Amino acid sequence: MLEHGAGTFRAKRAMFRPIRLLPLFTFGDRVQEAAPPHRIGVVKKLGWHFKRESLIYILEYDGRLSKKWNFEKDLKPAEE
Repeated sequence: MLEHGAGTFRAKRAMFRPIRLLPLFTFGDRVQEAAPPHRIGVVKKLGWHFKRESLIYILEYDGRLSKKWNFEKDLKPAEE
């Protein structure tokens, strides 16, 4: 069984390989863009960029899901 966000999925073990990278942010975390305009959003989806071998974060801004891929270097914890 695989858990992803609020969902649980049945998956074949052979289809996955372990990674040694723990996410800096997880579902529901409030984050801020490191570069202007420094928007604050909520992590809604996590993905994997195979070529870069790094996590992709999809954020929600003001109730709308963004289509932009954010990498860890592009984000920081939100300042309240």
